[in-house]
Amino acid sequence: MSIVRKFQVSHLKIEGVDSIDSPVYPDHRGTLYEAFHCLKADFDCSVAAVNSFYPRRHVVYGLISIDGDEIFHVIRGKLIVVLIDPKDHKLHEIVEAGPGKVIKIPSGVIRGYLALEEDVIYNIVRTSGNGNKTCYKFDDPEFGVKWPESELPLTQAPYALQENTEPKPKVDFAIIGSTGQMGSAFIREIEARGMTWAPIRARLNQHERIRNEILAIDPQVSVICAAGLGTRPNTKWCDEHRLETLDVNVTCYVAISRICRDLKKHCTFLGTAAFYAYDDQHPIGGKGFTEEDEPNHLPNYYYKTRQLFEKILKESDSYKFCLNLRGLYPIDHTLRSSSLVSKLLKFETIYDIPSSITVLNQLVPLAIDLMVEGATGNVNWVTDGTISNGEILKLYKEIVDPEFTWKEKKLTAQESREIGNCAAYVVPERLLKRFGDKVPKTRDAVIEVFKMIKANKH
Repeated sequence: MSIVRKFQVSHLKIEGVDSIDSPVYPDHRGTLYEAFHCLKADFDCSVAAVNSFYPRRHVVYGLISIDGDEIFHVIRGKLIVVLIDPKDHKLHEIVEAGPGKVIKIPSGVIRGYLALEEDVIYNIVRTSGNGNKTCYKFDDPEFGVKWPESELPLTQAPYALQENTEPKPKVDFAIIGSTGQMGSAFIREIEARGMTWAPIRARLNQHERIRNEILAIDPQVSVICAAGLGTRPNTKWCDEHRLETLDVNVTCYVAISRICRDLKKHCTFLGTAAFYAYDDQHPIGGKGFTEEDEPNHLPNYYYKTRQLFEKILKESDSYKFCLNLRGLYPIDHTLRSSSLVSKLLKFETIYDIPSSITVLNQLVPLAIDLMVEGATGNVNWVTDGTISNGEILKLYKEIVDPEFTWKEKKLTAQESREIGNCAAYVVPERLLKRFGDKVPKTRDAVIEVFKMIKANKH
């Protein structure tokens, strides 16, 4: 039986200040994050910064007032919070706070913090409204604050220490969707290069919060958007959830492109090349589709939204800030559930027709290079040449698992289109012009991935 742990909310005598006693879990769910939901009805919870403080004993952090709302919460230990009415300095409250205590502090309220134990940690969550800051002496007689005698004598932290204004380390990339297959692949390459990244934790529809997080992170290379709707459980889900799909894959993407344009930040979208299919001008074994070719195959609503976003982006002034990587059937050595290989291994019978694919292990490094160079526009982000599902599984059997068996049904171009398949030869023209022989041949890239998978099994 699950137990619902409730909040206790009290309004303090200083206008706008709320004290919340929240559930205490083994992690921080019961303090900060769920308290946001508690305050949501009448408080803007947009996050501009989250600062952690590690106060020393017998040192007052404050007194200070800030033009901007804050949320205070305790992670570890016990401390007191002094709150002073900005209109009546004689009106103040002293709140003892431990884990589970959350305090909403409105703009202008004077506040100070004093640790009562060693190893205290507290967080200050700041909103986008932060502006001017004013410091006061903690022992100013105008306030009449009676600090605990057990903690005397007291000193005051320097302004820089109060505000945690040490220079921030440089961050190269901010990533939306950092835990998925694509985001994880970029993180591995970024870290392998000794570069840095930070996650954007806001959901795609939290546009103001995304903007604030980009401002706080200040990525020097690119904002990578690796989140979206469509591949799980499958793209057909989008036909039954059109508004949700349109909101995420078009409205939210356009908003992110606008935010990056306004902040003059390079942005990278992980798009798709799956709106092409073989036709009379592009037969199997013939010429492929380049970045300049118009889509000729939109089998479901997912692909329609992806193509619509490309069209809107190209017609807007955000285009000069955005790189759109058009991937197709991505694979890598991790065999995650969204990988083409993982999907093929689950099918008793697979459809067999040549197609371009995206081999992440070899193509992510090239994508990072494009971001560093500030490249924009559509890029067919695939390896050079095609391979069929049957050929992929033959290589898997040969290199990884000699006991693996499957059945396959070969498809003609017409049959592939009729079942909504998105097999096509997509030419990585821009990659080939920029990187030449560094763009791997598809078969060679798949072989290298399978060698990595085999090595990881031992």
